[in-house]
Amino acid sequence: MIDTKRLMFIHMSDIHLSPVSGKNLFNMGIDTLKKCKAVFNDVRRRGLNPDFFMISGDLIHEGTVEDYRWLKQFLKQKSDEFAVPVFVCLGNHDEREAFWIGYKDAGVSDLRQSYYYSLMIKGFRLIVLDSKNDGREEGLINEEQLTWLRNELHEPSERGSIVILHHPLLCSPLSYMKYSILQNTDELISALAGSDACAILSGHIHFNANYQIEGIMNAVISAVSYGIDCSDPVLHKFMDDSTYGVVEAIDHEVLVEQYSMPSTKTIKYELPIDRKLL
Repeated sequence: MIDTKRLMFIHMSDIHLSPVSGKNLFNMGIDTLKKCKAVFNDVRRRGLNPDFFMISGDLIHEGTVEDYRWLKQFLKQKSDEFAVPVFVCLGNHDEREAFWIGYKDAGVSDLRQSYYYSLMIKGFRLIVLDSKNDGREEGLINEEQLTWLRNELHEPSERGSIVILHHPLLCSPLSYMKYSILQNTDELISALAGSDACAILSGHIHFNANYQIEGIMNAVISAVSYGIDCSDPVLHKFMDDSTYGVVEAIDHEVLVEQYSMPSTKTIKYELPIDRKLL
C-alpha cells in the first residue's frame, strides 16, 4: 500500500563522473562511475523504493557536452529501472553551458542561465537552487533566484518545503570551510524567513555535517565519489570513500540517514590549504 503522507527519497551528491572525457581525478585512480552504479545497486538491494532520486551537484567533473549527453541517458536508464524520477542540480565542477546543451537540449536562449526549479510531490515542495558561482569554488545564490524564491514561498505548501543546493550554508562551527561554501548565507536565510522551509540539503564538502540555522535543519551529505577529511584545516586528505543519504519526511518533519558504502578509506591525495583563506 502506498503511503501518501510519507515522502522518501535518495540524496546523492558529488558523483564527479567523467564518462567521455575519462579524467583521472587528482590522479587518485578512483572509478567514480563504478561508485555511482554501486549506490543505485545498494538502494535496490535494500528494497528502499524511493519516491525519487536527487543528485545535488558536481554531476560531471569539468566535462563536455558529450559527457552530459551520456549522463542524461544513464540517469534515464536508472529512472526507468526504479520507475521514479531522477532530479539534479549544478555544482562548482559542473560546466553550465555543456549542461544546458548536453543534458537539457539547450532549453534556454542564454546558456549561462542558472538552473533552478520547484516541484510538488506528496504535498511537499521541493525547491532546487543553483549555487554554482561561475569560475569559483565557493557558492552563491544570485538575486534572480532569491527574488524567485521569495515569490515561490509566498504560499505555503501542504506539508513543508525542502530546499536543495550544492554548497552548504555557513554556520559558526563550519567557519573553517567559509572560503569554499555558500557566500551569501544570510541572504538565503532571509528569503526563507517565515516560510514553510523545514530542511536544507546540500553536499560539496565531501563529508557529512548536520546543524541548524534559524530553526531550519541543514543536512550535508558526503560524496558518492570520494571522501575528504578536513579535520586539519590546512591539509585536506582525499580518500577512497562513498556515502549517500536516505531522506524521509512526514508533515514538516524530516529525517536524514547516511549510508556508508564499502570502501578502503585509503588516503589518495593531499591538498594543502592556504592559511590566508581561513
